[in-house]
Amino acid sequence: MKKYILGICAIMFAVALAFGVSAFKKSKTNSKNKPLSSYYYEFAGTHGQESDMSQWIQLPALSDYNSFNCVNGSANSCKIINTTNSGSHPTSVPLDANGFPQVGSVNLARVLKQ
Repeated sequence: MKKYILGICAIMFAVALAFGVSAFKKSKTNSKNKPLSSYYYEFAGTHGQESDMSQWIQLPALSDYNSFNCVNGSANSCKIINTTNSGSHPTSVPLDANGFPQVGSVNLARVLKQ
């Protein structure tokens, strides 16, 4: 039995090393660090109401977002892709200094009426 102790210890060390190294592998993440869920909204209000979540109406899918036309007119918010959702409205729409949706980690894209 004594002659097998060194072999058993080597196998136990190899197994422990294999599990230990696998714990430090990087997990797979989205290549562009985008959130897994995106929600599409159109703006139904007038400029200055962008912070009112009830003025943003959810569009069902990306195809609806892409086909939604922003007619020309006075500068106004039109549509956004957002990462938050509560019912059929976003929970947050961060705004820039001009009061328009700011593109970043919550608003992934925006389109303004011009």
